Amino acid sequence: MNTKQIAYYLAILITFLFVEKNLMAQTNLAEAKKQKLIEQIWLTTDRQIYCAEESILFSIYNNSATPMQRNDWSQVVYIELLTPDGEIIEQQKLDYTQEASGKIKLPRWMLTGNYYLRAYTRWMRNFPSQLQDYKMVSIINPFRQELLESNVKQNLQDKNHSSTTYTPGVEIGTTKQNYIQREQVTVDYTITAPDYQQGSVVATVVRKGTEQSTKLSGINATNNATSSEFIPETRGVSVSGTVVNETDSLPLPYTLVGLTVFKDNPENLNLLTNENGRFFFDLGDLKGNYELFISSKGKEEGVHPLILVDNDFETRLTTLPFIPIDFSPKNRELYETLSFTSQVHQLYQEQQAQKQAQKYQKEAAFYGTPDFSLDFDAYIELPSVEEYLHELVPRVRVKKNHTRKTLAVTGADPELSIYSPLVLIDMVSVFDTEKILALDPKRLKKMEVISQPYIRGDITYGGIISFFSRKGDLAGLDLPSAGRFISYKLLAETQATFQPELPGERIPDLRNCLFWSSELTTDKQGTGSFSFHTGDNTGTYLIILQGINQNGKAWQASHEIQIQ
Repeated sequence: MNTKQIAYYLAILITFLFVEKNLMAQTNLAEAKKQKLIEQIWLTTDRQIYCAEESILFSIYNNSATPMQRNDWSQVVYIELLTPDGEIIEQQKLDYTQEASGKIKLPRWMLTGNYYLRAYTRWMRNFPSQLQDYKMVSIINPFRQELLESNVKQNLQDKNHSSTTYTPGVEIGTTKQNYIQREQVTVDYTITAPDYQQGSVVATVVRKGTEQSTKLSGINATNNATSSEFIPETRGVSVSGTVVNETDSLPLPYTLVGLTVFKDNPENLNLLTNENGRFFFDLGDLKGNYELFISSKGKEEGVHPLILVDNDFETRLTTLPFIPIDFSPKNRELYETLSFTSQVHQLYQEQQAQKQAQKYQKEAAFYGTPDFSLDFDAYIELPSVEEYLHELVPRVRVKKNHTRKTLAVTGADPELSIYSPLVLIDMVSVFDTEKILALDPKRLKKMEVISQPYIRGDITYGGIISFFSRKGDLAGLDLPSAGRFISYKLLAETQATFQPELPGERIPDLRNCLFWSSELTTDKQGTGSFSFHTGDNTGTYLIILQGINQNGKAWQASHEIQIQ
Protein backbone atom coordinates (compact mmCIF):
# COMPACT_ATOMS: atom_id res chain seq x y z
CA MET A 1 0.00 0.00 0.00
CA ASN A 2 1.63 3.27 -1.11
CA THR A 3 1.68 6.62 0.65
CA LYS A 4 -1.16 8.09 -1.43
CA GLN A 5 -3.48 5.21 -0.59
CA ILE A 6 -2.69 5.48 3.11
CA ALA A 7 -3.36 9.22 3.06
CA TYR A 8 -6.65 8.60 1.25
CA TYR A 9 -7.92 6.11 3.82
CA LEU A 10 -6.81 8.23 6.77
CA ALA A 11 -8.55 11.28 5.33
CA ILE A 12 -11.78 9.35 4.96
CA LEU A 13 -11.50 7.93 8.46
CA ILE A 14 -10.83 11.27 10.14
CA THR A 15 -13.76 12.85 8.29
CA PHE A 16 -16.22 10.21 9.41
CA LEU A 17 -14.93 9.98 12.95
CA PHE A 18 -15.77 13.67 13.27
CA VAL A 19 -19.46 12.75 13.34
CA GLU A 20 -18.96 9.56 15.39
CA LYS A 21 -20.64 10.84 18.53
CA ASN A 22 -23.84 11.83 16.75
CA LEU A 23 -24.05 8.57 14.85
CA MET A 24 -23.52 6.39 17.88
CA ALA A 25 -26.37 8.23 19.57
CA GLN A 26 -28.74 6.94 16.93
CA THR A 27 -30.70 3.85 17.76
CA ASN A 28 -31.13 2.83 14.11
CA LEU A 29 -27.81 1.26 13.20
CA ALA A 30 -28.95 0.56 9.63
CA GLU A 31 -29.47 4.29 9.11
CA ALA A 32 -26.07 5.02 10.64
CA LYS A 33 -24.44 2.53 8.27
CA LYS A 34 -25.84 4.43 5.30
CA GLN A 35 -24.35 7.71 6.49
CA LYS A 36 -20.76 6.63 7.00
CA LEU A 37 -18.27 3.93 6.18
CA ILE A 38 -19.24 1.50 8.92
CA GLU A 39 -18.59 -2.15 8.22
CA GLN A 40 -20.97 -4.75 9.61
CA ILE A 41 -20.56 -8.52 9.55
CA TRP A 42 -22.73 -11.49 10.40
CA LEU A 43 -21.19 -14.46 12.22
CA THR A 44 -22.86 -17.86 12.32
CA THR A 45 -21.80 -21.38 13.35
CA ASP A 46 -22.94 -24.94 12.72
CA ARG A 47 -24.45 -25.14 16.24
CA GLN A 48 -24.15 -23.74 19.76
CA ILE A 49 -23.06 -26.68 21.94
CA TYR A 50 -19.69 -28.41 21.46
CA CYS A 51 -17.40 -30.80 23.28
CA ALA A 52 -13.70 -30.25 23.87
CA GLU A 53 -11.59 -31.45 20.91
CA GLU A 54 -14.45 -30.89 18.47
CA SER A 55 -14.29 -28.15 15.84
CA ILE A 56 -16.46 -25.06 15.59
CA LEU A 57 -17.48 -24.57 11.96
CA PHE A 58 -18.20 -20.90 11.24
CA SER A 59 -18.99 -18.46 8.47
CA ILE A 60 -18.66 -14.69 8.40
CA TYR A 61 -20.62 -12.58 5.91
CA ASN A 62 -20.39 -8.96 4.83
CA ASN A 63 -23.53 -7.37 6.27
CA SER A 64 -22.65 -3.75 5.56
CA ALA A 65 -24.95 -1.32 3.81
CA THR A 66 -24.99 -1.74 0.02
CA PRO A 67 -22.73 1.28 -0.77
CA MET A 68 -20.12 -0.04 1.64
CA GLN A 69 -20.26 -3.53 0.15
CA ARG A 70 -19.48 -2.09 -3.27
CA ASN A 71 -16.25 -0.51 -2.02
CA ASP A 72 -13.00 -2.39 -2.38
CA TRP A 73 -12.60 -2.41 1.40
CA SER A 74 -11.55 -5.08 3.90
CA GLN A 75 -10.07 -8.26 2.40
CA VAL A 76 -9.21 -9.86 5.76
CA VAL A 77 -11.53 -10.77 8.64
CA TYR A 78 -10.53 -11.70 12.20
CA ILE A 79 -12.22 -14.20 14.49
CA GLU A 80 -11.48 -14.93 18.15
CA LEU A 81 -12.73 -17.37 20.75
CA LEU A 82 -12.64 -15.76 24.18
CA THR A 83 -13.99 -16.00 27.72
CA PRO A 84 -16.47 -13.43 29.12
CA ASP A 85 -13.49 -11.78 30.83
CA GLY A 86 -11.76 -11.32 27.47
CA GLU A 87 -9.14 -14.08 27.80
CA ILE A 88 -8.21 -15.27 24.31
CA ILE A 89 -8.49 -18.99 23.55
CA GLU A 90 -7.91 -18.93 19.77
CA GLN A 91 -7.38 -16.31 17.07
CA GLN A 92 -7.50 -16.54 13.30
CA LYS A 93 -7.37 -14.34 10.20
CA LEU A 94 -9.15 -15.33 7.02
CA ASP A 95 -9.28 -14.20 3.43
CA TYR A 96 -12.49 -12.21 3.08
CA THR A 97 -14.32 -10.33 0.39
CA GLN A 98 -18.02 -10.93 0.97
CA GLU A 99 -17.70 -14.17 2.97
CA ALA A 100 -15.19 -16.28 4.90
CA SER A 101 -15.56 -19.75 6.39
CA GLY A 102 -13.31 -21.87 8.57
CA LYS A 103 -13.05 -23.93 11.71
CA ILE A 104 -11.63 -23.62 15.21
CA LYS A 105 -10.36 -26.76 16.92
CA LEU A 106 -11.31 -26.68 20.61
CA PRO A 107 -8.38 -27.57 22.89
CA ARG A 108 -8.64 -30.38 25.41
CA TRP A 109 -7.76 -28.10 28.33
CA MET A 110 -10.80 -25.78 28.04
CA LEU A 111 -13.13 -25.59 31.02
CA THR A 112 -16.84 -26.31 30.69
CA GLY A 113 -18.69 -23.03 30.23
CA ASN A 114 -20.12 -20.43 27.88
CA TYR A 115 -17.62 -18.66 25.66
CA TYR A 116 -17.87 -16.07 22.90
CA LEU A 117 -16.85 -15.89 19.28
CA ARG A 118 -15.99 -12.39 18.08
CA ALA A 119 -15.54 -11.35 14.45
CA TYR A 120 -14.32 -8.03 13.05
CA THR A 121 -12.10 -6.41 10.43
CA ARG A 122 -9.08 -4.22 11.00
CA TRP A 123 -11.12 -1.19 9.93
CA MET A 124 -13.75 -1.97 12.56
CA ARG A 125 -11.13 -1.55 15.30
CA ASN A 126 -11.46 2.22 14.80
CA PHE A 127 -15.05 2.09 16.05
CA PRO A 128 -16.72 0.97 19.29
CA SER A 129 -16.14 -2.73 19.86
CA GLN A 130 -19.89 -3.27 20.30
CA LEU A 131 -20.14 -2.98 16.50
CA GLN A 132 -18.14 -6.18 16.16
CA ASP A 133 -20.21 -9.35 15.91
CA TYR A 134 -20.43 -11.74 18.87
CA LYS A 135 -21.90 -15.19 19.28
CA MET A 136 -22.05 -17.30 22.42
CA VAL A 137 -21.03 -20.97 22.26
CA SER A 138 -21.27 -23.59 25.01
CA ILE A 139 -18.30 -25.90 25.55
CA ILE A 140 -18.58 -29.19 27.48
CA ASN A 141 -15.34 -30.79 28.65
CA PRO A 142 -15.81 -34.31 30.08
CA PHE A 143 -12.08 -34.50 30.85
CA ARG A 144 -12.15 -31.76 33.52
CA GLN A 145 -14.46 -31.19 36.47
CA GLU A 146 -13.81 -27.45 36.86
CA LEU A 147 -16.27 -24.92 35.48
CA LEU A 148 -15.48 -21.64 33.78
CA GLU A 149 -15.80 -18.74 36.22
CA SER A 150 -15.80 -15.02 35.67
CA ASN A 151 -15.05 -11.79 37.50
CA VAL A 152 -17.76 -10.03 35.51
CA LYS A 153 -20.41 -8.40 37.68
CA GLN A 154 -23.09 -8.76 35.01
CA ASN A 155 -24.48 -12.26 35.40
CA LEU A 156 -27.27 -13.14 33.00
CA GLN A 157 -29.38 -16.24 33.29
CA ASP A 158 -30.01 -18.51 30.35
CA LYS A 159 -33.63 -17.37 30.14
CA ASN A 160 -32.36 -14.22 28.40
CA HIS A 161 -30.92 -16.41 25.68
CA SER A 162 -34.14 -17.37 23.93
CA SER A 163 -34.60 -19.75 21.03
CA THR A 164 -34.73 -18.42 17.51
CA THR A 165 -38.12 -17.81 15.93
CA TYR A 166 -38.05 -19.68 12.65
CA THR A 167 -38.81 -17.68 9.55
CA PRO A 168 -41.81 -18.15 7.25
CA GLY A 169 -41.15 -18.05 3.52
CA VAL A 170 -38.55 -20.86 3.66
CA GLU A 171 -39.63 -24.43 2.99
CA ILE A 172 -37.41 -27.46 3.69
CA GLY A 173 -38.37 -30.97 2.65
CA THR A 174 -37.00 -34.52 2.60
CA THR A 175 -38.34 -37.63 0.88
CA LYS A 176 -39.34 -39.11 4.24
CA GLN A 177 -39.26 -38.41 7.97
CA ASN A 178 -37.45 -41.49 9.31
CA TYR A 179 -34.01 -42.69 8.23
CA ILE A 180 -31.75 -45.54 9.24
CA GLN A 181 -28.09 -45.32 10.10
CA ARG A 182 -25.71 -44.50 7.24
CA GLU A 183 -28.48 -43.67 4.80
CA GLN A 184 -28.31 -40.88 2.25
CA VAL A 185 -30.66 -37.95 2.81
CA THR A 186 -31.58 -35.54 0.02
CA VAL A 187 -32.83 -32.13 1.11
CA ASP A 188 -34.86 -29.83 -1.15
CA TYR A 189 -35.50 -26.26 -0.11
CA THR A 190 -37.45 -23.34 -1.51
CA ILE A 191 -37.06 -19.72 -0.46
CA THR A 192 -40.24 -17.94 -1.49
CA ALA A 193 -39.62 -14.60 0.23
CA PRO A 194 -37.74 -12.42 -2.32
CA ASP A 195 -35.86 -10.45 0.31
CA TYR A 196 -34.36 -13.70 1.68
CA GLN A 197 -32.80 -14.62 -1.67
CA GLN A 198 -29.61 -12.69 -0.97
CA GLY A 199 -26.23 -14.36 -1.42
CA SER A 200 -25.30 -17.73 -0.01
CA VAL A 201 -27.45 -20.02 2.10
CA VAL A 202 -25.87 -21.65 5.16
CA ALA A 203 -26.95 -25.22 5.92
CA THR A 204 -26.20 -27.39 8.93
CA VAL A 205 -27.48 -30.76 10.17
CA VAL A 206 -27.04 -31.28 13.91
CA ARG A 207 -28.52 -33.16 16.84
CA LYS A 208 -31.61 -31.45 18.21
CA GLY A 209 -30.77 -29.42 21.31
CA THR A 210 -27.36 -28.30 20.05
CA GLU A 211 -28.72 -25.82 17.50
CA GLN A 212 -28.09 -22.12 17.61
CA SER A 213 -30.11 -19.69 19.65
CA THR A 214 -30.46 -16.01 19.08
CA LYS A 215 -27.63 -13.83 20.22
CA LEU A 216 -27.95 -12.01 23.48
CA SER A 217 -29.88 -8.82 23.06
CA GLY A 218 -27.73 -5.82 23.81
CA ILE A 219 -24.28 -7.35 23.98
CA ASN A 220 -22.19 -4.38 25.02
CA ALA A 221 -18.45 -4.58 25.15
CA THR A 222 -17.05 -2.30 27.83
CA ASN A 223 -14.82 -0.27 25.52
CA ASN A 224 -16.53 2.18 23.15
CA ALA A 225 -13.47 4.24 22.22
CA THR A 226 -12.85 5.31 18.62
CA SER A 227 -9.58 6.07 16.87
CA SER A 228 -8.13 6.86 13.46
CA GLU A 229 -5.27 4.39 13.67
CA PHE A 230 -6.32 1.42 11.53
CA ILE A 231 -6.66 1.56 7.76
CA PRO A 232 -8.54 -1.19 5.87
CA GLU A 233 -6.66 -4.20 4.57
CA THR A 234 -7.56 -3.84 0.90
CA ARG A 235 -4.88 -6.20 -0.48
CA GLY A 236 -4.64 -8.90 2.14
CA VAL A 237 -3.11 -9.46 5.56
CA SER A 238 -0.86 -6.66 6.79
CA VAL A 239 1.87 -5.78 9.28
CA SER A 240 1.98 -2.25 10.64
CA GLY A 241 3.79 -0.28 13.29
CA THR A 242 5.82 2.80 14.13
CA VAL A 243 9.53 3.58 14.02
CA VAL A 244 10.72 5.90 16.80
CA ASN A 245 14.08 7.19 17.93
CA GLU A 246 15.22 5.08 20.86
CA THR A 247 16.82 8.06 22.59
CA ASP A 248 13.76 10.34 22.75
CA SER A 249 10.83 8.12 21.55
CA LEU A 250 9.96 10.60 18.80
CA PRO A 251 8.61 9.14 15.53
CA LEU A 252 11.06 8.87 12.64
CA PRO A 253 9.35 9.99 9.41
CA TYR A 254 10.52 8.83 5.97
CA THR A 255 12.76 6.17 7.43
CA LEU A 256 13.66 3.03 5.47
CA VAL A 257 12.12 -0.17 6.90
CA GLY A 258 12.79 -3.68 5.62
CA LEU A 259 10.73 -6.81 6.26
CA THR A 260 11.64 -10.42 5.48
CA VAL A 261 9.23 -13.37 5.61
CA PHE A 262 11.17 -16.57 6.32
CA LYS A 263 9.69 -19.33 4.18
CA ASP A 264 10.95 -21.75 1.54
CA ASN A 265 11.64 -18.81 -0.74
CA PRO A 266 12.06 -15.85 1.63
CA GLU A 267 10.18 -12.70 0.67
CA ASN A 268 11.64 -9.22 1.15
CA LEU A 269 9.73 -5.94 1.31
CA ASN A 270 11.00 -2.41 1.88
CA LEU A 271 9.28 0.94 2.33
CA LEU A 272 9.56 4.37 3.90
CA THR A 273 7.63 5.37 6.99
CA ASN A 274 5.06 8.13 6.54
CA GLU A 275 5.21 11.58 8.08
CA ASN A 276 4.19 10.12 11.46
CA GLY A 277 6.77 7.35 11.44
CA ARG A 278 4.13 4.72 10.58
CA PHE A 279 4.70 1.78 8.23
CA PHE A 280 2.24 -0.61 6.56
CA PHE A 281 3.31 -3.83 4.84
CA ASP A 282 0.88 -5.82 2.69
CA LEU A 283 1.59 -9.57 2.71
CA GLY A 284 -1.21 -10.56 0.34
CA ASP A 285 -2.76 -14.01 0.70
CA LEU A 286 0.12 -15.72 2.50
CA LYS A 287 -1.18 -18.53 4.72
CA GLY A 288 0.33 -20.04 7.85
CA ASN A 289 2.49 -18.89 10.76
CA TYR A 290 5.89 -17.39 9.95
CA GLU A 291 8.92 -15.77 11.46
CA LEU A 292 9.31 -12.17 10.29
CA PHE A 293 12.38 -9.99 10.58
CA ILE A 294 11.86 -6.23 10.55
CA SER A 295 14.76 -3.78 10.52
CA SER A 296 15.26 -0.08 9.99
CA LYS A 297 18.01 2.30 8.96
CA GLY A 298 18.51 5.67 10.61
CA LYS A 299 19.05 8.54 8.19
CA GLU A 300 21.42 10.47 10.44
CA GLU A 301 24.24 9.81 12.86
CA GLY A 302 23.03 9.47 16.43
CA VAL A 303 19.59 8.24 15.37
CA HIS A 304 18.83 4.77 16.71
CA PRO A 305 15.59 3.41 15.24
CA LEU A 306 13.30 1.41 17.50
CA ILE A 307 10.58 -0.62 15.76
CA LEU A 308 7.20 -0.88 17.48
CA VAL A 309 4.96 -3.45 15.78
CA ASP A 310 1.19 -3.10 16.20
CA ASN A 311 -0.73 -5.95 17.77
CA ASP A 312 -2.55 -7.51 14.83
CA PHE A 313 -5.64 -8.48 16.88
CA GLU A 314 -8.04 -6.41 18.98
CA THR A 315 -6.30 -5.03 22.09
CA ARG A 316 -9.11 -3.12 23.80
CA LEU A 317 -10.31 -4.65 27.04
CA THR A 318 -13.53 -6.52 26.42
CA THR A 319 -15.88 -7.78 29.11
CA LEU A 320 -18.93 -9.74 28.02
CA PRO A 321 -21.94 -11.04 29.97
CA PHE A 322 -21.23 -14.13 32.02
CA ILE A 323 -23.95 -16.76 31.63
CA PRO A 324 -23.59 -19.91 33.76
CA ILE A 325 -23.99 -23.08 31.77
CA ASP A 326 -27.39 -24.74 32.09
CA PHE A 327 -27.16 -28.03 34.02
CA SER A 328 -30.86 -28.82 34.07
CA PRO A 329 -31.65 -32.58 33.93
CA LYS A 330 -32.65 -32.31 30.27
CA ASN A 331 -29.45 -30.55 29.26
CA ARG A 332 -27.27 -32.78 31.43
CA GLU A 333 -28.57 -35.80 29.52
CA LEU A 334 -27.77 -34.05 26.23
CA TYR A 335 -24.26 -33.17 27.41
CA GLU A 336 -23.57 -36.78 28.41
CA THR A 337 -24.71 -38.04 25.01
CA LEU A 338 -22.59 -35.48 23.16
CA SER A 339 -19.55 -36.22 25.31
CA PHE A 340 -19.78 -39.97 24.77
CA THR A 341 -20.25 -39.79 21.01
CA SER A 342 -17.54 -37.15 20.67
CA GLN A 343 -14.98 -39.18 22.61
CA VAL A 344 -15.68 -42.38 20.68
CA HIS A 345 -15.56 -40.52 17.38
CA GLN A 346 -12.23 -38.92 18.27
CA LEU A 347 -10.84 -42.29 19.37
CA TYR A 348 -11.60 -43.99 16.06
CA GLN A 349 -11.06 -41.06 13.78
CA GLU A 350 -8.06 -41.42 11.50
CA GLN A 351 -5.33 -39.05 12.54
CA GLN A 352 -4.38 -37.37 9.31
CA ALA A 353 -1.53 -34.93 9.65
CA GLN A 354 -2.60 -32.09 7.43
CA LYS A 355 0.28 -29.95 6.38
CA GLN A 356 -0.71 -26.34 6.44
CA ALA A 357 -0.68 -24.90 2.96
CA GLN A 358 2.16 -22.48 2.45
CA LYS A 359 0.87 -20.47 -0.48
CA TYR A 360 2.41 -17.37 -1.87
CA GLN A 361 5.56 -19.32 -2.77
CA LYS A 362 7.68 -18.10 -5.62
CA GLU A 363 10.15 -19.96 -7.81
CA ALA A 364 12.42 -16.93 -8.07
CA ALA A 365 13.20 -13.86 -6.03
CA PHE A 366 10.86 -10.89 -6.20
CA TYR A 367 13.17 -9.10 -8.65
CA GLY A 368 12.89 -11.86 -11.26
CA THR A 369 15.81 -13.07 -13.38
CA PRO A 370 19.07 -11.38 -12.33
CA ASP A 371 21.30 -9.59 -14.81
CA PHE A 372 24.30 -11.36 -13.32
CA SER A 373 24.69 -14.43 -11.10
CA LEU A 374 27.80 -15.68 -9.37
CA ASP A 375 28.15 -19.28 -8.14
CA PHE A 376 30.86 -19.20 -5.49
CA ASP A 377 31.67 -22.89 -6.11
CA ALA A 378 32.42 -22.30 -9.80
CA TYR A 379 35.63 -20.39 -9.12
CA ILE A 380 38.78 -20.80 -7.11
CA GLU A 381 38.50 -19.83 -3.50
CA LEU A 382 39.30 -16.20 -2.71
CA PRO A 383 40.01 -14.84 0.76
CA SER A 384 37.21 -12.24 1.06
CA VAL A 385 33.91 -11.09 -0.35
CA GLU A 386 35.59 -7.91 -1.52
CA GLU A 387 38.05 -9.97 -3.60
CA TYR A 388 35.17 -11.82 -5.29
CA LEU A 389 33.49 -8.51 -6.12
CA HIS A 390 36.69 -7.02 -7.51
CA GLU A 391 37.73 -10.03 -9.59
CA LEU A 392 34.50 -11.69 -10.70
CA VAL A 393 31.51 -9.36 -10.45
CA PRO A 394 31.20 -6.71 -13.17
CA ARG A 395 29.40 -3.44 -12.43
CA VAL A 396 29.57 -3.84 -8.64
CA ARG A 397 32.18 -1.72 -6.93
CA VAL A 398 33.34 -1.19 -3.37
CA LYS A 399 33.46 2.53 -2.64
CA LYS A 400 35.08 4.28 0.28
CA ASN A 401 33.04 7.01 1.90
CA HIS A 402 35.31 8.69 4.42
CA THR A 403 36.14 5.80 6.75
CA ARG A 404 33.34 3.45 5.68
CA LYS A 405 32.93 1.18 2.69
CA THR A 406 29.75 0.98 0.66
CA LEU A 407 28.61 -0.98 -2.38
CA ALA A 408 27.49 0.55 -5.66
CA VAL A 409 26.16 -0.77 -8.95
CA THR A 410 27.74 1.07 -11.89
CA GLY A 411 26.40 1.65 -15.40
CA ALA A 412 25.24 4.18 -17.94
CA ASP A 413 21.97 4.97 -16.19
CA PRO A 414 22.50 8.18 -14.15
CA GLU A 415 20.11 7.00 -11.41
CA LEU A 416 22.64 4.33 -10.43
CA SER A 417 24.92 7.08 -9.16
CA ILE A 418 22.09 8.83 -7.31
CA TYR A 419 20.46 5.97 -5.41
CA SER A 420 22.05 3.34 -3.18
CA PRO A 421 21.50 -0.32 -4.10
CA LEU A 422 19.32 -2.69 -2.12
CA VAL A 423 21.69 -5.14 -0.43
CA LEU A 424 20.28 -8.47 0.75
CA ILE A 425 21.47 -11.63 2.46
CA ASP A 426 18.93 -14.48 2.31
CA MET A 427 16.35 -11.80 1.46
CA VAL A 428 17.08 -9.82 4.65
CA SER A 429 17.85 -6.16 4.01
CA VAL A 430 21.36 -5.18 5.13
CA PHE A 431 21.86 -1.48 5.77
CA ASP A 432 25.48 -1.75 6.95
CA THR A 433 27.30 -3.12 3.89
CA GLU A 434 30.58 -3.47 5.78
CA LYS A 435 28.97 -6.46 7.51
CA ILE A 436 28.51 -8.07 4.08
CA LEU A 437 32.15 -7.48 3.19
CA ALA A 438 33.19 -9.06 6.50
CA LEU A 439 31.37 -12.35 5.78
CA ASP A 440 33.30 -15.57 5.27
CA PRO A 441 32.88 -16.35 1.53
CA LYS A 442 33.00 -20.08 2.34
CA ARG A 443 29.52 -19.68 3.85
CA LEU A 444 28.07 -18.08 0.70
CA LYS A 445 26.47 -20.08 -2.10
CA LYS A 446 25.62 -17.51 -4.76
CA MET A 447 25.20 -13.84 -5.52
CA GLU A 448 22.75 -12.12 -7.87
CA VAL A 449 22.84 -8.59 -9.28
CA ILE A 450 20.19 -6.37 -10.86
CA SER A 451 22.24 -3.78 -12.71
CA GLN A 452 19.42 -1.33 -13.47
CA PRO A 453 17.55 1.06 -11.18
CA TYR A 454 14.79 -0.83 -9.40
CA ILE A 455 11.58 0.80 -8.17
CA ARG A 456 9.63 -0.89 -5.41
CA GLY A 457 6.70 0.97 -3.93
CA ASP A 458 7.83 4.49 -3.08
CA ILE A 459 11.54 3.63 -3.10
CA THR A 460 14.04 3.74 -5.98
CA TYR A 461 17.17 1.63 -5.61
CA GLY A 462 20.39 1.91 -7.54
CA GLY A 463 20.20 -1.77 -8.46
CA ILE A 464 20.06 -4.87 -6.26
CA ILE A 465 22.91 -6.94 -4.81
CA SER A 466 21.60 -10.18 -3.32
CA PHE A 467 23.66 -12.81 -1.48
CA PHE A 468 22.52 -16.31 -0.52
CA SER A 469 24.12 -18.39 2.24
CA ARG A 470 24.66 -22.14 1.96
CA LYS A 471 22.50 -23.02 4.97
CA GLY A 472 19.99 -20.17 4.97
CA ASP A 473 21.58 -18.86 8.18
CA LEU A 474 22.56 -15.38 6.92
CA ALA A 475 26.15 -16.69 6.73
CA GLY A 476 26.61 -15.75 10.37
CA LEU A 477 25.74 -12.09 9.83
CA ASP A 478 25.11 -10.11 13.01
CA LEU A 479 21.65 -8.66 12.61
CA PRO A 480 21.23 -4.95 13.37
CA SER A 481 20.18 -3.94 16.85
CA ALA A 482 17.35 -1.94 15.25
CA GLY A 483 15.85 -5.16 13.89
CA ARG A 484 13.54 -7.61 15.58
CA PHE A 485 12.15 -11.08 14.95
CA ILE A 486 8.45 -11.68 15.48
CA SER A 487 6.28 -14.77 15.13
CA TYR A 488 3.32 -13.69 13.03
CA LYS A 489 0.01 -15.36 12.35
CA LEU A 490 -1.09 -14.89 8.76
CA LEU A 491 -4.18 -16.27 7.02
CA ALA A 492 -5.76 -19.51 8.22
CA GLU A 493 -7.11 -22.21 5.95
CA THR A 494 -10.74 -21.83 4.94
CA GLN A 495 -13.41 -24.53 5.01
CA ALA A 496 -16.76 -23.78 3.40
CA THR A 497 -18.16 -27.33 3.48
CA PHE A 498 -18.02 -30.23 5.95
CA GLN A 499 -19.24 -33.42 4.32
CA PRO A 500 -16.88 -36.28 5.16
CA GLU A 501 -17.05 -39.63 3.43
CA LEU A 502 -18.55 -42.51 5.36
CA PRO A 503 -15.86 -44.54 7.16
CA GLY A 504 -15.57 -48.31 6.91
CA GLU A 505 -18.15 -50.51 8.63
CA ARG A 506 -15.78 -51.29 11.51
CA ILE A 507 -15.17 -47.61 12.29
CA PRO A 508 -18.00 -45.85 14.17
CA ASP A 509 -19.34 -42.66 12.60
CA LEU A 510 -20.51 -40.67 15.62
CA ARG A 511 -20.37 -37.12 14.30
CA ASN A 512 -22.48 -34.61 16.21
CA CYS A 513 -22.61 -32.47 13.05
CA LEU A 514 -23.59 -34.46 9.95
CA PHE A 515 -23.35 -31.68 7.36
CA TRP A 516 -22.27 -28.07 7.05
CA SER A 517 -22.04 -25.77 4.05
CA SER A 518 -21.78 -22.01 3.77
CA GLU A 519 -21.99 -21.78 -0.01
CA LEU A 520 -25.39 -23.17 -1.01
CA THR A 521 -27.42 -21.10 -3.46
CA THR A 522 -30.84 -21.02 -5.08
CA ASP A 523 -31.89 -20.90 -8.72
CA LYS A 524 -34.13 -18.25 -10.27
CA GLN A 525 -37.17 -19.94 -8.76
CA GLY A 526 -35.61 -19.80 -5.28
CA THR A 527 -35.03 -23.57 -5.05
CA GLY A 528 -31.98 -25.65 -4.21
CA SER A 529 -30.92 -29.03 -2.84
CA PHE A 530 -28.08 -30.90 -1.14
CA SER A 531 -27.41 -34.41 0.20
CA PHE A 532 -25.66 -35.96 3.19
CA HIS A 533 -25.34 -39.32 4.94
CA THR A 534 -26.61 -40.13 8.40
CA GLY A 535 -24.06 -41.59 10.81
CA ASP A 536 -24.28 -44.21 13.55
CA ASN A 537 -25.95 -41.86 16.03
CA THR A 538 -29.70 -42.15 16.49
CA GLY A 539 -32.28 -39.61 17.60
CA THR A 540 -33.80 -36.39 16.33
CA TYR A 541 -31.70 -34.21 14.02
CA LEU A 542 -32.40 -30.74 12.68
CA ILE A 543 -31.75 -29.58 9.13
CA ILE A 544 -31.24 -25.83 9.53
CA LEU A 545 -30.96 -23.16 6.84
CA GLN A 546 -29.76 -19.63 7.58
CA GLY A 547 -29.09 -16.46 5.66
CA ILE A 548 -29.37 -12.67 5.59
CA ASN A 549 -32.21 -10.76 3.99
CA GLN A 550 -31.80 -7.58 1.98
CA ASN A 551 -32.24 -5.48 5.14
CA GLY A 552 -29.30 -7.19 6.84
CA LYS A 553 -31.41 -9.25 9.23
CA ALA A 554 -30.70 -12.93 9.76
CA TRP A 555 -33.34 -15.53 8.95
CA GLN A 556 -33.44 -19.19 9.95
CA ALA A 557 -35.65 -22.20 9.21
CA SER A 558 -35.47 -25.87 10.21
CA HIS A 559 -36.81 -29.34 9.44
CA GLU A 560 -36.71 -32.41 11.71
CA ILE A 561 -35.75 -35.95 10.77
CA GLN A 562 -35.46 -39.10 12.87
CA ILE A 563 -32.48 -41.45 12.66
CA GLN A 564 -33.28 -44.95 13.95
